[in-house]
Amino acid sequence: FARKSVWKPKRTTVETELSPRDRDILSRITVVEEVAESARVVEHLIRQGRPVAVDVEGNSLGVTGLVQVKDCEGNFTFFRTARNPDLFKQGRLGELLESPFLGKIMHAASTDLRSLYQDGVKVWGVYDTEVAHRVLEYQARGASLYSADMIGLNALCEYCGLEKNPLKGTITF
Repeated sequence: FARKSVWKPKRTTVETELSPRDRDILSRITVVEEVAESARVVEHLIRQGRPVAVDVEGNSLGVTGLVQVKDCEGNFTFFRTARNPDLFKQGRLGELLESPFLGKIMHAASTDLRSLYQDGVKVWGVYDTEVAHRVLEYQARGASLYSADMIGLNALCEYCGLEKNPLKGTITF
C-alpha cells in the first residue's frame, strides 16, 4: 500500500522545533481530499480488518471538517471532509466507519458521533476510552458513571502510564 500525499507543516519553523519522534509522526500523515484516494485508503483499511483509532474535528456548514484515522501500523490519514463531503459516500469513508466488523477506538466520542450522524454516517463498533475510564473508576472507587468529570486523552494516557500526544495543540491546519 503506497501512501501518496504527505502532510507538510505550514510553517517551516515548526520543523526545527520538532524532535525526531515528532518528525516521524508527521511523516506518517496522509491528507486525503480526493474521492479516488479516499476509496483506495479505505479499501486498504478494510482489508487489514484491524481496529482503527478515530477522531473528528470541527463541524462547519453541517459537514464534519476532518476525520482522522490511525491504523495499527501507526499511519495517520486525515480525511478533509469539509473540503469534499463526497469522501463519506463515494470515497467509502462512511463504509469504514459504519462497519460493525472493524473496531473504532475513540475518546469522548459523543460529540464526534453526533457530528458524523449529521453527515449521514451511523458509526458502529465504537470503543470509547473515556467511557472505559469511567467504568474503571466506578469499579475501583465507586465513582459515579454519570457525574464524574471527563478525562482528556492526554490525562488518560498519563493515568495509564502511556506516552502522551507530543504534538497536542502545536499543529494546526
